[in-house]
Amino acid sequence: MSMLNTLLTRSALLLALASPFAQAATCTSDSQCPKNQFCDTGHRCPDGKTIPGQCAPKPEMCTQDFAPVKACNGKTYSNRCAAAAAGQVVVSPK
Repeated sequence: MSMLNTLLTRSALLLALASPFAQAATCTSDSQCPKNQFCDTGHRCPDGKTIPGQCAPKPEMCTQDFAPVKACNGKTYSNRCAAAAAGQVVVSPK
């Protein structure tokens, strides 16, 4: 029975790691995230040291909706998706 338990435990672990619903990795800067992801710190600009966030995927495609937002890099993007695609955290609506 212990062999079966071991296999079930390993299978559950593999499924949890492969799940798209698995918890995102925590980060304080983009360099701590996998390629094509950025450190999303909510509405606070990452400082690379103390402000925690979660690695989030950069969208590959965005709608053309125009709802301007300001990002941490000081630039204005056409919408939240466009900012995320550029790897930027939105700090406020424009």
